[in-house]
Amino acid sequence: MKIITILAITFFLLFSCSDDSSSSKSTQEESSSKEYKKLLTNTLLKFNSDFSENFIKNELNKVYNENCQIYYSNHLVGDINLDGKNDLLIYYGIEGKEEGAQIGLGWCLVFSDEMGFAKNYLIFDWGEGRCAPNHHSIGTPIKIINGNIIAMEFFYHNDDPCCCPSISFEESYKFSDGQLLLNSNTNSIIKPSIWPLN
Repeated sequence: MKIITILAITFFLLFSCSDDSSSSKSTQEESSSKEYKKLLTNTLLKFNSDFSENFIKNELNKVYNENCQIYYSNHLVGDINLDGKNDLLIYYGIEGKEEGAQIGLGWCLVFSDEMGFAKNYLIFDWGEGRCAPNHHSIGTPIKIINGNIIAMEFFYHNDDPCCCPSISFEESYKFSDGQLLLNSNTNSIIKPSIWPLN
């Protein structure tokens, strides 16, 4: 798992939720920095909550081990990679079965091919909240505009309980070369999470 600038994928997720028994065979396209996951079956890409929830269950639950469960939160539709075709951003949560609580969050970017089928995807995940080992996140995605993903970031005031951060603001990310770039700081590069798959 790589840690780049503002996104430090939590060690807790790495050790408790990754499946170390599988070998990584990530599909790489155009650049070694890309960690695209290729779908095992042809799936027509649909832009609704049923598809998004089933995609999470069928694909991402293969990525995390039996100690974790992935659940659907919401999704956005838009042209993320500026290829003229709609893509799907699925916002999901990671629940620890032993903890019985949310231990992380993530984005899954699903890209379409020329025929409208889901071609491949990338995942970006992190631990969340003041009570998690990692405080960094990339926020809750709220819209996609001209390839920019706009997300709402939440931060904790010193007196806030773990459940309820009281500080919020919008942040914007640009998708480029298989990575997310923070528009307010172009030196901040967020690489996708690397998990064993395929």
